Amino acid sequence: LACNLLLSFCPSREAMVTEGIIPTLSVLCTHSNPQIQLNAIWALMNCSREASDVIVKQIRTSVSLEHIIMLLQHQQNEDLIMKCLGLLMNLTQSMEESDSIMDEHGVGLIQ
Repeated sequence: LACNLLLSFCPSREAMVTEGIIPTLSVLCTHSNPQIQLNAIWALMNCSREASDVIVKQIRTSVSLEHIIMLLQHQQNEDLIMKCLGLLMNLTQSMEESDSIMDEHGVGLIQ
């Protein structure tokens, strides 16, 4: 449900972000259950799509990029991999963000 409520055109998005959904989803990204991880990453991916710089920055500071990269490297769930890639794509829409992530994590992403 949170995945759909965080889409850019949904009126509840701003309220959910203001009420602290991003840190909660960030914690759920590390849950041991892959379905919970998938839904948390999916919700963050939707939240980061067409998002303001403030929201993107909040996601970048809340979500461990190392964990997302680890999921990409060690996960067999194709849906989870696709949502992780979508989240990374949304977080790197600006050249500055893309350069920052590549400077910090480029080797891990390429491997």
